[in-house]
Amino acid sequence: MEPQKGINAIQDLAMKITRLHALTDYDQGIFVNVGLIKGGTAANTIPQEAEGVIDVRISTAEQEKWVEEAMKTICAHADVQGSPGPF
Repeated sequence: MEPQKGINAIQDLAMKITRLHALTDYDQGIFVNVGLIKGGTAANTIPQEAEGVIDVRISTAEQEKWVEEAMKTICAHADVQGSPGPF
């Protein structure tokens, strides 16, 4: 009834997906892809929850820590004002 008071979890996730995909570096053998997302309950509601399934592929063991830390940084704060964090 008052969408301006809602915090859209799908919007917040969408903004994170763009930054997560930007971690991909083909030359270094790093691939990050959010290939499955879901959220919301109806077309006329502000979704309170959203989730994404991330596929990560790396070429070296050293890359694991870098990718993990980068993903934590991306997900540690809200992109939509008023959203809770960390995720």
